Amino acid sequence: MSHIGELNMSHEASYDYDRSHFAASSWIAFGVGAAFLLVGAISGLFWVGAIAASICGILATWTAVELNRPGPILTITSAGLKYRPFSTATIDWSNVESITLMRHERLVGAWGKGSFIHEQNLDTLNVVLRSFDSYPHSIGRSISRSVSSVSGRPAIAIQLYFLKDALPEAITEALAKHWAGEVQHQVVRRQA
Repeated sequence: MSHIGELNMSHEASYDYDRSHFAASSWIAFGVGAAFLLVGAISGLFWVGAIAASICGILATWTAVELNRPGPILTITSAGLKYRPFSTATIDWSNVESITLMRHERLVGAWGKGSFIHEQNLDTLNVVLRSFDSYPHSIGRSISRSVSSVSGRPAIAIQLYFLKDALPEAITEALAKHWAGEVQHQVVRRQA
């Protein structure tokens, strides 16, 4: 593979975690857990706070462990797509039903005028698969897939903010070189 986040001569692309963004999310989880513990202790509901703090602690620990795992988090090759949180196995292109790049924009206004600004930290790449049969079914992955299906999201929702040098245009270009389908683009707009 070439440099993380760039195409090499065989048009393979790989992306690693952006350590600063990913580490910040770990600290946020620790902070939220501490707040739950404190509020629980003050309000007399210590066990509720302790349980919520434990869940936040587990998420923060998982984040820290995942951050230090070697190898790229997302790899796009002629063989398929590999997204490590979903599976360590490569997803064959024939199993990919659709890919949508979700661009998020927020309305901001001043002095009676408004315009939409791009919120890059919310951009996602959604991958819909035809079948999950050939992929590992660990407890964590099964829970993640269930939560995704309940919320109406696909099993693979890659938040680009956490990937180093993951520009939407570069990822779309890398996908277009290998996948026969067309990457759909969708803009999600919201008011501030």
